[in-house]
Amino acid sequence: MAHHEEPKLLPNAIDQIAAEEPESLYGKYPSDPTNYTAGFINVTFAQLANATNGVAWWLENEIGCGDEDPTPTIAYIGPNDFRYVFAFVGAIKAGYKLFLPSPRNSLAAHLALLESLDCTRIIVAGPTSPTVDDVLKERPMRLLEIASMEHLINYPSEPYPYPKAPNKAMRDGAFVCHTSGTTGIPKHCIYNHEFIIRSARTLSLPPPEGYTSLMSKLGSNTQVLVLPFFHPAGVQLGIINAIYNRSIVVIPSWTTPPSTDGLTTLVQNVQADWAMTTPFTLEALAKDAALLDRVASRLTMLVFAGGALPKALGDVIAKKIRLASFLGSSETAGLPIIYPQDFDLSKDWEYMGFHPKVGVVHHARTEDMFELVLEKSTSTEPYQPVFDRFPELETFPTGDLFRRHPFNQDMWAHASRADDIVVFLNGEKTNPVSFENHLSQHPDIEGAIVFGDQRFEAGVLIELRIGSTLSSEQRDERVRNLWPTIEEANQDTPKHARVAASHILFATPDVSLLRTPKGTIMRKASIGRYAQAIDDLYQIVESAPPADTGRKVNIDDLEAVVVAIQLACKESTTLREFGREDNLLSRGMDSLQVLRLCRNLRFSIGIDNLKPTTVYSNPTPITLAKAIQIAVRGQGSLEEESKDDRKLQLKETLALFTRRIDQLAGNRPQAPGKKHRTGDGHSCIVTGTTGSIGSYILHSLMKDKNITTIYCLNRGPDSATRQRNHNAEVDHQLPTTFPETVHFLQVDLTHVTFNLSQELFEQLSSSVTLIVHNAWSVDFNVPLSLFTENLVGVENLCKFSAQSLHRPAIVFLSSISAVMDLALRQDQVVPEGVLDDLSVPAAVGYGESKYLAERILAYAAEKLEIPIAVARIGQVCGATHSPGKWNPSEWIPRLIKGSASLGALPDSLGDYGADVKDVDWIPVDMVADAIVELLLKKWVASRHEQHTDVRVYHLLNLQRTSWAEILPVVVNTLSSLKSQDGNKASVDVVSCQEWLKSLRSLANDIDAIHHGNDLTDVNPALRLIDFYEDKFAEKVFPQWGTENAASTITILQQVGSISDGDMEKWIRLWWQDGVGS
Repeated sequence: MAHHEEPKLLPNAIDQIAAEEPESLYGKYPSDPTNYTAGFINVTFAQLANATNGVAWWLENEIGCGDEDPTPTIAYIGPNDFRYVFAFVGAIKAGYKLFLPSPRNSLAAHLALLESLDCTRIIVAGPTSPTVDDVLKERPMRLLEIASMEHLINYPSEPYPYPKAPNKAMRDGAFVCHTSGTTGIPKHCIYNHEFIIRSARTLSLPPPEGYTSLMSKLGSNTQVLVLPFFHPAGVQLGIINAIYNRSIVVIPSWTTPPSTDGLTTLVQNVQADWAMTTPFTLEALAKDAALLDRVASRLTMLVFAGGALPKALGDVIAKKIRLASFLGSSETAGLPIIYPQDFDLSKDWEYMGFHPKVGVVHHARTEDMFELVLEKSTSTEPYQPVFDRFPELETFPTGDLFRRHPFNQDMWAHASRADDIVVFLNGEKTNPVSFENHLSQHPDIEGAIVFGDQRFEAGVLIELRIGSTLSSEQRDERVRNLWPTIEEANQDTPKHARVAASHILFATPDVSLLRTPKGTIMRKASIGRYAQAIDDLYQIVESAPPADTGRKVNIDDLEAVVVAIQLACKESTTLREFGREDNLLSRGMDSLQVLRLCRNLRFSIGIDNLKPTTVYSNPTPITLAKAIQIAVRGQGSLEEESKDDRKLQLKETLALFTRRIDQLAGNRPQAPGKKHRTGDGHSCIVTGTTGSIGSYILHSLMKDKNITTIYCLNRGPDSATRQRNHNAEVDHQLPTTFPETVHFLQVDLTHVTFNLSQELFEQLSSSVTLIVHNAWSVDFNVPLSLFTENLVGVENLCKFSAQSLHRPAIVFLSSISAVMDLALRQDQVVPEGVLDDLSVPAAVGYGESKYLAERILAYAAEKLEIPIAVARIGQVCGATHSPGKWNPSEWIPRLIKGSASLGALPDSLGDYGADVKDVDWIPVDMVADAIVELLLKKWVASRHEQHTDVRVYHLLNLQRTSWAEILPVVVNTLSSLKSQDGNKASVDVVSCQEWLKSLRSLANDIDAIHHGNDLTDVNPALRLIDFYEDKFAEKVFPQWGTENAASTITILQQVGSISDGDMEKWIRLWWQDGVGS
C-alpha cells in the first residue's frame, strides 16, 4: 500500500489487488503436510479472492446473509492452514464475523465463550476434532464443514462484492479472538473494521527523517509465519500485514508442532526472507550452533514477539543473522518500530524506538523500569487501534516494562510485564526476568519462575529439560550442579531479591509450567499450580534450624552472645568479618539479610520472639547482644531501648555537627550578602522533586511569576524523565514538559560542591536566592545512624547559603515526627519552635533525624547568619484542586481499602473519643503552595530584619473535622463500589478493637503473616497491623500550636476541611487502581 493511500476495507483491498495484480503472491503452503522436501504450493491474490468468494457464497447458501446488528458470529476450528484466511474474509463478505478460539481451550472455556457471543454456528475442516465433538455434546450448534483448501483455491467462484460502504461498515464486527485465560475463563475480544484500518495505517507510516522502520523490512518480501491464525498476532501478520504491506506468507505444515527443528527444515526447503517466531524457539536455536547456522544461511532476519529473550542467547543469534524485537498485543495491534539509520542491530538487537505518530510515552514504575503507555490525541488516534476498542479511555497502560538504552534516550528494550514484578512483604520490589533468563541459559533448565510475592525472601521454581520426581538427596545434588549458574544470576540481582539454595523448588513431570501459544511461561497460572508446594517450602525453611544446629550459647556470657551474633551475620551475608562495634546496616546488611539473621539467632541462641525491628534498633553485635540478654532475663522486651542511650546518641550527633558549623563560622570568608531586588526574579533550588510533595512544589514554583529559574536537585540519573513519568502517573494537571528555565541536576549533597562541576556550582552560588530542602530518606525501620548522609546534606546546604552571593533563604520540610513523643503527652500543646529537649522526637531514626536537622539549622542560622524557616508537616492527603491521587500505600488509604475487604470500618482512629476533631489532613497541592508562599516571605523578611532565630510553622489543616464526620461518605462510597463489583455491599461501623480483631483473624499469627498467600490481595491493611494497634491505643490526640502558620501563610486560610467530595474522589481513584494494592 502506498504511503499516501488510505487503507481500504479488507475484502475490497483483496479484490483490488486480485483485479490489478492477479498473479502476485499472497502465500505458500506445503504440498505434502508430512514432507517439506515435496515443495510448496503458491497462492496468488486471484486465488485468494476466489477462495473468499467461494466461502461467502457457501455461507449464504447454507445459512443466509448475516446482515444484522450486531454482526452475527460464526466460530471456526480447524487445522492451521489458509482456510482460516478464506473463512475470515468470506465471513465478512457474507455479513458475519469469524470467532477464532484456541483449539487448546478447556471445554468449560469453549462453552463460556460461545455463550457470551451467542454463537450457534461452527465451521470445521474435515472430520470433527474431539474438542468440537465435546462442545456439540454440551451445546446445540449448526455444524458447517468447509471444503478443502485445494477446492477453494481452484474451483471458480463468482465475485461476491462486499456490499457495505466504508462509512457504514467501520463499526461492524470483523473478527473475534479471546484473552489467554491465565487467571480463569478467557474473555472474548471483538474487533471491528476500524481496528483493522487503524492497524493498516500504522504499517504504512513512513519513518521520521533520519530513521528506518521495522515494518519497511517486513513488507514486500517473504515471511515464515509460525504463529497460529487463531492468535491476534497471527491475524496481524498473516492477514493484515500480508494484505496491506504485501508480505508473502509461508505457513508450516499443520501436522508439525512449532519447534526449532521444524523451522530449520522448513526454511531449508522454501525461499523466504524472514521469520516471525517466539523467544522460546530462539532460546533453543541459540543453544544449537548447527541449526542456527542452517537458519542463518537461508534467512536474512529473525523477528520475535511474546516476551524477553535472554541477552546472552540473543547475542549468539545476532552475530549470525539480523535479529529484531516486535511489540504488539491483542488490544494495541502491532506498534510501528523505528531505528536511527546508523543503529547497530547486531549489538543492540533488543532495543526499539516507537514512531511518534502512535503517542507512546514511558511512565516510571521502578528506578530503571518504565511502562509503555499510549496517549490519545487528535493527531495520534488514527494510528491507535486500542482507542477504537476502548474509546472512553484517554490513556492506555500496556503493562509492558522497558529499560532505556544507556546512550540513546529514544531506544528501549522490553524487560518484562508489569505483572512480572515481585513485591516482597517489606515493600521492596524486583523485576525477576533477567534472573530467570540467566537460568534459562543452563542446558538442563527448560524454564524458571521467581516467586516471593508478599514474602520476605525470593524463591525460584525450576523446570528441568528432563524431569523426574526427585528424592531429597537427588534434589540437593541438582541444586549443587545448578548453583554456579544461580550464583551468577544472583550477582546481577538486588541483594533483597537474591535466591538462597534453601528456596529452590523443582517442578514435577506431571505438573509442567503452563505456556502461551507463543511458548511464553504463564507466570501466575504456573505459580498457582505450585501454590501449596511454595507454601510448604517457606514453612520448612522458616522452621528449619541453620546448618550448625549443635551450637550452644550461654546467654549469661555476653562475649559468647556477641560471637554467636557475629557468626550468624556471616551466615546471613556474603561478608566475612563483623567487629563487635560494627554497624551491621552500615556494612550493607539489607532487609532480607536482617530477616535471615533473626532466623539464625532464634535457633542458635534460643530466643523465639526476635524480630527485625530489634536489629534495626540495636544494629551492632554488642548492642544487640545486650538487648537480647535483657529480654531473656526478663528485664525488658526486645522492642525497648534505653531512652538514655537514645538521648546520648542524639546529643553526640548534634555535638558533631555544631562543632563543624563552629569551624565554618570561624573560617568562612564573608559573603557580600548582596541585596537582591525582587523585581529581578528569583533563582530557586529545590531538592527531591520526583516524589509526591516535591512534584507539587515544583509545579507551584513554576506557576509563581517571581520565580524565574529553578534548579531541581535529585540523587538519581535522568530525573527529568522520572519527573515527567511520575507527574503523568499521579496527576494529569502536573506538568510533563518543562521550559528551559527548569534545570534537572544529578547531585550528591554529601559533597561540599554537591558533586557538580566547579563551573556549575559557582553558577548556583552566584545566582540562587531561595532553597527548598525536601529530599529525605523515608524508612521507619532503620536507626538514626543511617540518616547521617541526610544530616550532612543539611550541613552542606547551610554552607552553600552562607558562602553564596545572595545568602539564599532556606525552607526545610520537617515532620511532626520530629516532636511526636512530646505531642502524645497528656494536655501538651506542641509549640512552633525548635526544642532543646532531646526526648521530644518519635523514637525512630526518621523522627530523630528530622529533629536533629531542625537543631542543626537553628544553630547554623545563628552562627552563619542565614535565613531559615522550618515547616513541620502533618498528615498529607491527596490533592484537592486537581485529580491527584492520595498515595495508596499510606496508613489511611490502607485502612479504608482494608475495611472494604473486611466489610467494616473502625468508629475512631484512637482511644480518645469519637467527638475529637482528629482529621487535620492537609492536601498535597496546598502544602506545596504554602511552602512557596513561606519561602518568598522568608526571603523578604531576611532582607529587612536582622534576627537569626529559626521560625517553625506547623503545616496542618486549620479547619479540622473528625473521623466520625467523614465516616458516612466512606461507608456509602465503599458500599456503592462493592455493589458495582457484584460483592456484598454492606460496610459496618465497629469499634477499633473489633476492627483489629477482624484484621488479626486474617493474619492468624506471626507465621501466617510470613507465610500466607498474597497478603496485599487478602487485605492491604495487614502490612500495617502493628501500626494500627499502636495508633488505636493512643489516649491523646496531638495538639499543635499554629499561630505562626496561621498568621504568616495566607494560603492556609483557604484550605477547607476534608469534604465528602474529596473522600469519595480518593476512594474511587484507589478502587480504579485495585483495592488490594
